[in-house]
Amino acid sequence: MKIDKEAQEYYAQLTAFYQQFRRIGNNYNQCVKTIHTIYGEKKSLAFLYKLAEETRKLEELCKQIIELTKRFDKEYLTKKE
Repeated sequence: MKIDKEAQEYYAQLTAFYQQFRRIGNNYNQCVKTIHTIYGEKKSLAFLYKLAEETRKLEELCKQIIELTKRFDKEYLTKKE
């Protein structure tokens, strides 16, 4: 069995991204709860709007990661087999 160093590195980076996204998700929930607790309705809505904008950016990043992973699988891993 041959161990592919490039595929291992890619997998390690994906795992690191996954862990970071989990942390972001936990922090997101804590931020929303804290914003609602501390601020009034108007200020809360303003902060949540900014948070939603950043969430959309993360969503786009996730789509790019998925696309790159599919491309990596198609162009690199399936050719190795």
